[in-house]
Amino acid sequence: MPGTEAQYWVGQMYHVGWGVPSDQTEADKWFRKAAKGRRRLAEKHDAKAQVNLAYMYAMGYGVPLDYGEAAKWYRSAAEQGDAEGQHGLANAYRIGLGVPEDHAMMVYWEREAAFQDHYVAQANLAYFYEHGKGVRKDMVRALMWTILVARQMPWVAGMGYSFAERRDELISKMTPAEIAEAQRLAREWKPKTE
Repeated sequence: MPGTEAQYWVGQMYHVGWGVPSDQTEADKWFRKAAKGRRRLAEKHDAKAQVNLAYMYAMGYGVPLDYGEAAKWYRSAAEQGDAEGQHGLANAYRIGLGVPEDHAMMVYWEREAAFQDHYVAQANLAYFYEHGKGVRKDMVRALMWTILVARQMPWVAGMGYSFAERRDELISKMTPAEIAEAQRLAREWKPKTE
């Protein structure tokens, strides 16, 4: 549905007040239109529409706030190999939104997205390995994923966060052998293609 994406963004403009006065009633009207179109596409196994509809349920944009429904649509997209769907489902498992909190499943789905070069999933895996969240603590893997993220996104605008600086902080805590191994793994890493 070609107008669905535009409808969502008009809703977002009214929601946030981008170029128009902020108006939640008007935003909800546009979000409902977008949700209706996205549902039609999602039911036809359109992974992008499934991810977008999941997000709308997770935020309550144009549909009732429903984490279970959000997780359902994220799962549908994730099982089709969609990196955003996999990342969204990983987040649901991370904090138990619509699914039981499950760090093993969180890591599984985040890894699936990370192997498709999804930089946020890669950043999350770096954090998980650094802190032993859902995986055995492994500074070499933490640095490897941080190196990969820093290549794509050295600085996150608006957040004041630098992955390049984070990479250097990790390096300062590691032995030369650990650093060399992480660098080798990052050099040899290739995104999964299907």
